[in-house]
Amino acid sequence: PRIQKIGDQLVLLQLLYDKAQLLVQRHAEQNDAPLTDLETALATVATSKTIILRLRRGYVSPRSQRFLNGIASPIFQLGVRIAYELYERTGKRRYQNTAFQYSELDRASLLWRTIQEQQAQLWAALPLPNRQQLRELREAIGRAEEARDWPLVLEQRERYAQVVGTLEESYPRYAQLKFSPPAATLSDLIERLPHPSAALVTNYYEDNRLYHFLVSKQGIISQRSELAGGLVDSIQQLRTYDIENLIQ
Repeated sequence: PRIQKIGDQLVLLQLLYDKAQLLVQRHAEQNDAPLTDLETALATVATSKTIILRLRRGYVSPRSQRFLNGIASPIFQLGVRIAYELYERTGKRRYQNTAFQYSELDRASLLWRTIQEQQAQLWAALPLPNRQQLRELREAIGRAEEARDWPLVLEQRERYAQVVGTLEESYPRYAQLKFSPPAATLSDLIERLPHPSAALVTNYYEDNRLYHFLVSKQGIISQRSELAGGLVDSIQQLRTYDIENLIQ
């Protein structure tokens, strides 16, 4: 998106998040309420996800990516909670799959963005001077953000966007790889399991709940557990750890 439109998109994300939360709250306050509010809330989260994936084009420095991830994470957490609630209420596997997908999208978003940028440059055969130029521009944006020199930030972001736009024309494969979100589905994941007895086990923390997912050749099974006490505080501290320390 154009730089001047990003602020409006962030406001829209907040409004959509508030709308989804209010729908969930209204559903919880009504006895024997239909699932319409939860279904609408889940659709609202899906709209937010589309905006987040589009916004990532304008967030290129590590600091700005963490900023956007801080906005996106509560939205994805809400998506996990709503989808799993619908799964427990209806028994429909599609809601269970949606909860799993949102949990993976939240957990891997920043890590995937870092890997995706690096692999896009390599797989698209981007020349080394161009890769160095992009890295230097991202570092310049990061320095301007650290200095809170916002006019310079906008200037550097516009320059970065111009360079990327030129590279997209010369190397269309780079743009496709860089900005395409992971396309793998749960079916793809199951097919990639190495043998019939293999399984993938993941855990996901949301608010004061822990979700357990087990994916095998037979499909996916899951469980939700309530957390309390010191364990909640410990997990919240762990979630604030800078993932870049693990990536580097």
